[in-house]
Amino acid sequence: MNLLLNFFGLLGRRYPFKRGTNFFAHHTPLKKICETGPFKAKLRSGVKLKIDPKDYNGRVVALFGLQEPNITAICIKNLHKSDIFLDIGANNGAVGLNCIHAASEIHFFEPQPELGENIRECIETHNLAHLTLHPIGLLDKDAEIDLHISKNHSGTGSFIHNHAGTVINVPVKKAATYLEPILKGHTFGAKIDVEGAEKEVISEILNLPGMRFLVFEHQGKGEIWDLLKGKNLFGIDTKWVLPSYSKIASRQDMANFEDFIVFNEI
Repeated sequence: MNLLLNFFGLLGRRYPFKRGTNFFAHHTPLKKICETGPFKAKLRSGVKLKIDPKDYNGRVVALFGLQEPNITAICIKNLHKSDIFLDIGANNGAVGLNCIHAASEIHFFEPQPELGENIRECIETHNLAHLTLHPIGLLDKDAEIDLHISKNHSGTGSFIHNHAGTVINVPVKKAATYLEPILKGHTFGAKIDVEGAEKEVISEILNLPGMRFLVFEHQGKGEIWDLLKGKNLFGIDTKWVLPSYSKIASRQDMANFEDFIVFNEI
């Protein structure tokens, strides 16, 4: 079964489009192939990452060598070599691990212990000294909080939404306070995927010195509009090939997009 998964992974890493990975990951024959144990998936950056292909996020990485191709492309496009990149809500770390040649430092924030250990193992195995794992969540306070995780979909892990599945208690840190000594005023970009807690995280880091861009997903659109109104806010277009974005001019505009990017410079 691993031979088949390796074969489809070899093909998938050559998949040129920024859409369609969800369809294939849900395709029953491919799901059957992925009913195996822990698997070392090769990412498009060349590193190998231990994943669980039964988990939806792990399956996408096994089949395509990346997670969220459009978001990954947007991050790489906007990072400067001198930037620090923050992968907040890293999950398996595939976004940050595919940006290893685009930034001077990459910091992963992931409170799910197994996923964090896989990221740590990847960093150590490939001697990626400019990468650091932080096995915590980031919010607007220091606390110990329940994280709710759906079975076979680690990407739904949320401090906000109560999924039917596993509940684990994890540490979270006040984002601005925790990040200041890491960033030390350096320019940075961030990907934020925190399943409903976007407002809390964005409000903490939006005005940190050196912030260049934040990429984040769609939850809490009304609250996000109130927070970012008047900023350089764009919706990320779901293009097949070249990543692009469109200006958000009103609260209503936000309904047309699932993912967003806000710039301090444009």
